[in-house]
Amino acid sequence: MTTVNSAKEFFEKCRRLERRVDDKLDEAVRLRALATNITANYSDQPHGGGSINSPIERAVLRLIELEREIADAVNDMVDHRRAAQSIIDSLTDDRYRDVLTWRYFSLWNWEQIAEAMACERMQVWRLHGRALLAASELLAKAPMNC
Repeated sequence: MTTVNSAKEFFEKCRRLERRVDDKLDEAVRLRALATNITANYSDQPHGGGSINSPIERAVLRLIELEREIADAVNDMVDHRRAAQSIIDSLTDDRYRDVLTWRYFSLWNWEQIAEAMACERMQVWRLHGRALLAASELLAKAPMNC
């Protein structure tokens, strides 16, 4: 993998981690909706202890598990974004910082970036490539936890 590709992969991870958090949050919304639509079964018959038979109980347990997964995913995302932001902040060219921030943190497409920079998309691509090259040099010097 070339250094530019490894820098691109490093910054793309910000997008992937954010999508993972969003997916888990969407799943939590669906589970909450499902849990509120489940009706409890009441019976005068005694139930055995220890097993989870109720759909409501299963949904609540899955929600608790999912909340833990969301917290872990958010922590991973925040840690990685902090490391990526540190690399971006270390770049000396404002344009490099802008294009990387807009692309990987603001999740802008190439047209939005080109409009914000008042230039053509091809120029943005070239600038993005140079920004990745500069970032890859910083990543090569960074501690291994990046």
